[in-house]
Amino acid sequence: MFTLGLKKIIYWLTLLNVGLISTQSVATGPRVAPSLFTDNTEYIYGMDFPPYISHDEIENGVIADIVNAVLKKENISADIMILPSKNMVKYYFSEENVLAVIGYNFDFNKANKTKADFIPILSVDEFYIYNSQRFPEGLHWEGNLSIFSGMHYGTYKGNNVSTYKEAGIIVKYGRLKSLLTQLELQKLDFMRVTAETINRFNENNTMVRLEPSIGTILLGVVFNNQHPKGIESAKKFKAGLQKIKENGLFEALVKKHLGHE
Repeated sequence: MFTLGLKKIIYWLTLLNVGLISTQSVATGPRVAPSLFTDNTEYIYGMDFPPYISHDEIENGVIADIVNAVLKKENISADIMILPSKNMVKYYFSEENVLAVIGYNFDFNKANKTKADFIPILSVDEFYIYNSQRFPEGLHWEGNLSIFSGMHYGTYKGNNVSTYKEAGIIVKYGRLKSLLTQLELQKLDFMRVTAETINRFNENNTMVRLEPSIGTILLGVVFNNQHPKGIESAKKFKAGLQKIKENGLFEALVKKHLGHE
C-alpha cells in the first residue's frame, strides 16, 4: 500500500514528466495548490479541456471558475487539480476515493456508474472540423461516419471510439492542442470539437466545421457517493449551483470567459 504522501509525490512527478508544470513552478507554485503537501485536503480532479478547464485559461477556465464559485458559496473545502488526460481523471475516480471529478462523457464502467452522481454545469455543441488546405473541395457530413472511412481521426484517450473503428477510421490520440497542431500540419484528417474551441484556436482560419452539429455534450462535476463527504457535498453543490444561477453570477462567469451568455 502506498502512503498518501508517496501518492502525492508520484502525482507531482507525473505532472513534471508530462510538462504540465515546470521546475520553476515547483519553487513558486503558481499551478499546483499548496495543499498538495497536506493530507487533509479533498480534491476534485479535472481533465484538461480548453477553453473550459485548463491551466492556460484565466481562473483555469469557465468550468473551474463556476465550480470554485459554488464551492465557496456552500463552504465546500476542496481544491481542483487539472490532469492532462481523461484517462488519468477516470483512474483517480476508479482507484482512489476522490471527492469528485470534472469533465464530460466519462463512459464509466458499471461499478463506477453506481457511485457516480453527475451534476451538469454547461451544455455545448460539438462539430467535426477539418483543414481546408488538406481538403480544398471540402467534406460533407450527413450523419454517416462511413464518409470518413480510411481517414485519420484525432481524439482524447478515454473517449469511446468503437463506432469510429467499426467505420474503418484510423484513431490517433493526444491532448487537444497537440491534436489541433496535427490537424494544422495535415497529419490528421478530422476531429470533433466545440464551437468555442474553433473560435479560440482557429488563428489561421484553416479549420472548417461541418454542419450539422454532432450533438451536445454536458460538462459537469461527478461526485463520488462512496466518499465520506460525497453525498452531502453533491447535495450542497446542486443547491449552490442553483443559487449562483438565480443571483446572476453563473451568467456573468460564462460571459466573462466565453463572451456570451
